[in-house]
Amino acid sequence: TAIAPAPGPGVDVVAAADALPVGAARFAHVVAGAWLGDALDPLAALRTAARSLGHGGYFHLLAFGPAAVVTPTPAIRLSIDALLLGCERAGLVIEGADCRDAIGLSVAPEEATLFVVSARRHLV
Repeated sequence: TAIAPAPGPGVDVVAAADALPVGAARFAHVVAGAWLGDALDPLAALRTAARSLGHGGYFHLLAFGPAAVVTPTPAIRLSIDALLLGCERAGLVIEGADCRDAIGLSVAPEEATLFVVSARRHLV
């Protein structure tokens, strides 16, 4: 199911990142590509994504870093630390995180154009 904030090719559902109209534990994998910067409430968006995962489900997040040149500019740019904390507060267990430059090399967080985070949902 492809969800986006606006209609377009391949989009199945139009919805804001922090108000996804999907049921709990519906997916085994959620891939979120650069949508968090446009969420009105990034933590609510992470919680919604986490809620949509079943136990042991995988969450993969791509977010623009501070060195990214993006048009239009995302409303919010979170640091890698804020992204990781938000994932943890949303009930996700971080399995990996990396900061990448425009050609895909690992770099320091302040030089990153892209943050990549992988996490899993573990229900108690």
